[in-house]
Amino acid sequence: MTDYIKNIKIIFYCWTCNKEYENVPLNKPYRCECGGYVVTPSGKMVCTILPSVPVWLIDNGERHWIAAKNQKEAIEFYENFYEEQLDDSATVEKVSLEKLNNTIIHTDEVPPKLVSLMDIIKEVNEFPILLASSVW
Repeated sequence: MTDYIKNIKIIFYCWTCNKEYENVPLNKPYRCECGGYVVTPSGKMVCTILPSVPVWLIDNGERHWIAAKNQKEAIEFYENFYEEQLDDSATVEKVSLEKLNNTIIHTDEVPPKLVSLMDIIKEVNEFPILLASSVW
């Protein structure tokens, strides 16, 4: 893994109404439109770290995790990568942050390592990309 993290964004939340903010000054208090704090006078904040590009799970009997801007781009990438149309019985769903952190895969390195999908997305250089796939 690298010494820095890329491909993520930090979402800050208002303590009162939970409105989301992406860019807030962290060196001083910051108030939401509702009057609540996003950054309190003591510097406390509520935030979540998310991938800058969503991850989509395509399940057609095999499971494929693809990082792409939107569902359409994920499907197009799948069809170009595998040179086949996605059939109507396949499901495509956006992967939650919890699943990104808790889905652990084996890498193809020797010896194999166990990493989360979130660990992989932090290392990616271009999108869309196939992060992982599994065959049952």
